[in-house]
Amino acid sequence: MAITTYDCGDLSSVVISSNNFDGNLKVVDEFGTVIGRMDMSTGMTPVTFMCSGDLILKAPVDAYHIIISSMSLQGVWSENFLMGLAGVVCGSLLAYVCV
Repeated sequence: MAITTYDCGDLSSVVISSNNFDGNLKVVDEFGTVIGRMDMSTGMTPVTFMCSGDLILKAPVDAYHIIISSMSLQGVWSENFLMGLAGVVCGSLLAYVCV
């Protein structure tokens, strides 16, 4: 069993599917402790869920397919940066009105 880490980003939509694996996918933390399990079989529909941060799976190599559609605001245009920019704009407008 291999442990693979995926960077989901903030609130990414994750789809897991398999066409050749019947068994357990184990969700583990960064120390290798199992914190959840998903039963996969060849005839089931893909498993879809939301993930924020890292997704760490313990399963046989090439047992599953991962599709991640990222919705994160990382880098310069993060939420904290945008809220700070909005605060500066509102503060300057308030100062203009008061003067």
